[in-house]
Amino acid sequence: MTSHHQLKSQKRLIVGNKVKTLSREGLTPAVIYSKDFPSTPLQINTREFLKVYKESHRSGVIDLDIDGHVTPCIVQDIDVHPSKKTLRHVDFYAVNLKVKITTEVPISIINEAPGVKNLGGVLNIAMETLSIQALPDQMPDVIKIDVSTLVDFDTNIRVSDLPTSKTYQIMDEADSLVINLVEQSQEEEAPTPITEVPTPVPVVK
Repeated sequence: MTSHHQLKSQKRLIVGNKVKTLSREGLTPAVIYSKDFPSTPLQINTREFLKVYKESHRSGVIDLDIDGHVTPCIVQDIDVHPSKKTLRHVDFYAVNLKVKITTEVPISIINEAPGVKNLGGVLNIAMETLSIQALPDQMPDVIKIDVSTLVDFDTNIRVSDLPTSKTYQIMDEADSLVINLVEQSQEEEAPTPITEVPTPVPVVK
C-alpha cells in the first residue's frame, strides 16, 4: 500500500466574507465532501498544505486529520487568486480506499522523437491528461509516454498504443490521439521544446 501524506485541519466556524481574515493567521479555508461524506467546512495551515500538495503530486492520497479524526482524501480542486497567485480555497474529496475512482492524470513525455531532430517536426500534444480509473492508493502521479516511436509525420501515439497496467485503467477512447508530429511552418517561430506537460488538479468523476 502506498504511504499517505498527513495533513492537519480544523472544522471551520468562520464563513462568508469573514474567511478572508484567515489568511492573516496563515490559514486557508477548505471543505471536504464526497457522495457519502457530508460537506464539512475546514481551515488548514497554508504552508503545510502547499508542502503536502507538492509532495503528493496532486493525485496522491492525503490522510486529513480533522480535529483528531483521520479521513483519507485527495485534492479535488484549488482556488488561486488570478493576480496575486495566493491560495484562496481548497476542496478535498473523501475517498474509500477499497473503491475505484476516476480522475485526470497528466502525461509526462520521455525520450526524444526522432522526427523532431531529423525532420524539424514539432510535437503536437493532443491530450495533456488521461482519464484514469484506479483505487485511490494505486492512482499514478503521471502517465509516462515514450515518443521515440515518432519517426515521421505519418506516425502518432493513440490511447490504444499506451502500455497497459494491472493497477489502473485508461478510460479514454482507444482511438483518441495523444501525441503526433506536425510540420512547422517557415513563418512560425520555433516553439520551446516540450519536455513535460504541466500538472493540473485532479477532478474525480
